[in-house]
Amino acid sequence: MRLETEEALVTAGQISELADGALVEALHAGDDAAFEELFRRYYSTVYKVLLRLIGTPQDAEDLAQEVFVRLYQRPLRGADEANVGGWLYRVATNLGFNAIRSRRRSMTSKRVTALRPRT
Repeated sequence: MRLETEEALVTAGQISELADGALVEALHAGDDAAFEELFRRYYSTVYKVLLRLIGTPQDAEDLAQEVFVRLYQRPLRGADEANVGGWLYRVATNLGFNAIRSRRRSMTSKRVTALRPRT
């Protein structure tokens, strides 16, 4: 498999040497190897951010996978292509905060239900 980049044609074996922007361009072209490389580069960082935020390994793993599903389904465009790490961090923190809010709402709802008198 060969990827066409601005610099040159690069074989799949050299994909790890490509810059993030070139990988995003390849991802736009449907190159799964480019996605795999971005996943390899950033999964650990995304997971650690979510683990610190959420606190549970299973929830952090689920949310980290959701971050990469979003990248795969809607690859970055324009200026964001140059800052893949920043985009992934922002998506991860947004998903983490949403999960925390959801957890709090669920706990509050359970407390209110438990406090209501039964008729």
